[in-house]
Amino acid sequence: MSAFSDYVENEILKKLFSGASTWATPANIWISLHVSDPGETNANTGEISTQATPGNYARQQVACNATNWTITNNQVVNAVTIQWPTTGTVTWAYTVTHFAIWDAVTGGNKLFQGALATSKTVSSGDVFQFLANGIQITLN
Repeated sequence: MSAFSDYVENEILKKLFSGASTWATPANIWISLHVSDPGETNANTGEISTQATPGNYARQQVACNATNWTITNNQVVNAVTIQWPTTGTVTWAYTVTHFAIWDAVTGGNKLFQGALATSKTVSSGDVFQFLANGIQITLN
């Protein structure tokens, strides 16, 4: 299951119905990996950075532009490969079950979260990645 975060849902409602939102489109987003469902709050529950041995894990930055994301028919997909780490191989070993999208490299506001179609066990020495079209977010 995937969903907008509570933060985004509230900002959309404020924007549409009261004009009270000052929410601006971020220039960049950061993708996080999780070992459990992070939920819709701003908590980074289960993010690899919160585990006992996160190794060289860090959220991966992706610019918000038409080169990196394709939007058609109520769906957005990543048009580029997103990889952890950006150089070398991972030094952590976890089973990744979920991802989240944030407006900051640490902390920040969670924008979206979702489950992987298939959990992926990432061992030390592996490279974890979402290939192009690997992240698909659809609004009905």
